[in-house]
Amino acid sequence: MSEAAGADCDNAGREAGLGVLLVVAFATSLLSLPAVRYDGDVFAWEMEAEGLVHRGRLDVRPSVAESLPPSAPFFLFNRETGRWHSKYGVGNTLIYALPLAFERFVLGADDVDPPGSIFGKPSGAYAGTRRLALFNGFNLLLTLWLAGALYRLARLYTPKPGTAVAFVLLCLYASYLWNYTRAHSSQIYQVLFFTLAALHFVRVVRVGPGAGRRSLFWCALSLAALCSVKTVFLPLVALFALAILVSGRGTNQGLLARASANLRDHFRTYASYALLPLLALVLLLAIVNGIKFGAPWKLGYERETHLWTGRLADSIPAYLFGPRFSIFVHFPPLVLACFGLRRMWRTHRFEYAWTLAYFALLFFIYSNYTFWKGEASYGPRYLLFGLPALALPAVLALDALRAMSQRGWRTGCVALLAVGVALAVFAQVQANRLEFHAFFRLRHQFQSIEARDPELNRYLRQTNTALFNRDFIRFREAGAAPLPLARLADRLPDASYQRLETAVRSYLSSNHLFFE
Repeated sequence: MSEAAGADCDNAGREAGLGVLLVVAFATSLLSLPAVRYDGDVFAWEMEAEGLVHRGRLDVRPSVAESLPPSAPFFLFNRETGRWHSKYGVGNTLIYALPLAFERFVLGADDVDPPGSIFGKPSGAYAGTRRLALFNGFNLLLTLWLAGALYRLARLYTPKPGTAVAFVLLCLYASYLWNYTRAHSSQIYQVLFFTLAALHFVRVVRVGPGAGRRSLFWCALSLAALCSVKTVFLPLVALFALAILVSGRGTNQGLLARASANLRDHFRTYASYALLPLLALVLLLAIVNGIKFGAPWKLGYERETHLWTGRLADSIPAYLFGPRFSIFVHFPPLVLACFGLRRMWRTHRFEYAWTLAYFALLFFIYSNYTFWKGEASYGPRYLLFGLPALALPAVLALDALRAMSQRGWRTGCVALLAVGVALAVFAQVQANRLEFHAFFRLRHQFQSIEARDPELNRYLRQTNTALFNRDFIRFREAGAAPLPLARLADRLPDASYQRLETAVRSYLSSNHLFFE
């Protein structure tokens, strides 16, 4: 076979693999669409996006902002303009303006959903709204985009399309990323923008800034989009810039010499394709901050004065090993990645070392954050942005498994992997079966007694969300009382217990749009 024919076959296999992936991802995500809106922070930028689309202004209807308690963290009041604004990054508002613009200009919906419909209030079956359908469809498109980006990234590390497909499906549906592809929140596009930045970064490193101008531009643009969503990602810009500056030169040169040579040889490329998108980001943030908060340097968090008082002794062990926040528990592809780490370090050390550096920087920042748990949410949501890229050695582990010559060993390893994947998928299914915040709404029902019951306190504070949901789903389906209800069965009068049981059951409706 000629070299050209071989390349054509490889391209055909790659595109066929991508097609299969997108079909599977579309079908799986469509069938698992949620039946209720995701409430929380997203409320703020959705309302601001609504103002942008319907009134051409970056503000929130006063009736919406004033309906919440003064201590609610979602909005800030600009005394100079007399307007309310979302405190969150303007990138969120601009992203949510896309489906809302579709709602207004394509669907012709001039009326807006009342704010009360934003929050999922269980009352038997959840009532569907136009916005639920709108954001479900939007998340479905983002999921397909993310699947394609992860596939392209994985293909940089394997010649086998099937391996890349398997890796992406593991990331999407054997980890808590599945929950956040369903949730109408910012996590899905945080992962998307970081994955795009990582993809184009690797391409620049491999071909150099001269031949990789377009990738350099898309890397910078993806970083700018990520930082517009959350300014906590701004330190990543410096790391990405340093990594690109010291790449592509001989190993006998020091880092400073490499950076100087790259700047001298490619200064115009860096300025045109990387610096301009980042300067546009700075200008956008300055203008928006001036409009919303009264000064270009204000970020919307000024009233929160104790943001960095987290205890590393609490956050780091929980992020690594805790049942409710461990990145290994909630993102099992990382466990598989451990088996490919040595090979990744041997063959792609430079690229992966920088990926580790990007993640480690944000890991340290969030570990010091006062609200490092990110509650109320499922798993360590702050760290999700970089976990698929961090798990890339899993691609090499899968290839090594496929190439294993000893049939007995390979069969055993495949069986072990299949069991692990089945358990991981089962856990995510349990987490997704109830309303997004069911864990916290149910836990609230038992607050009055948990302080007096250490075992119950541990159950409510340390149980993995998937296992917690499983216990209450068994109660819904078979009447098997979970620990909190079992504790109270003999302590409460019958009437009080019946009221509590009715309240608990009100939070156990299915969170799947098409089935129970």
